[in-house]
Amino acid sequence: MRYLLLDRMDLSLDTYSTTQTINITGGENRAYTLTELRPYTNYTVTVSAYNDAGTGPTSDNRTQQTEQAEPTSSPENITFSSVKARSLTVSWDEVPPSEQNGPITGYLLYYTNTTFPDTINIIIHSH
Repeated sequence: MRYLLLDRMDLSLDTYSTTQTINITGGENRAYTLTELRPYTNYTVTVSAYNDAGTGPTSDNRTQQTEQAEPTSSPENITFSSVKARSLTVSWDEVPPSEQNGPITGYLLYYTNTTFPDTINIIIHSH
């Protein structure tokens, strides 16, 4: 049986990749685990069988999205603004789309008073 991976749609980048073909020998083998896939990505597959006479028709396309995973990169370009005696605003760039691995639903902001050490954790949820 020949297992044909037609294409991959990367949801975070809205792009397509190239086709990969996996040759599975032995007619009794009717399952194969695809590995090293990207999180939160659509994969479309078709399957065709072959024998000594050639390759038969392909199945209909089937698409499945992989699950989300934790982001593989952190926010960058942290900046401070509106610095006052008792407050300041912290801002940052989003995690690059190719590293989000699903929708970002919030951020954890950690800060420490380095003059009088106390650590406070703040959870920021997206609306």
